[in-house]
Amino acid sequence: KFEPGYTAPAKKEAFGRLPLLI
Repeated sequence: KFEPGYTAPAKKEAFGRLPLLI
């Protein structure tokens, strides 16, 4: 069960941390 209100911020946070992992 995927909720837009929860998955959206999660993906945004993940993309925001990508540069830090590289």
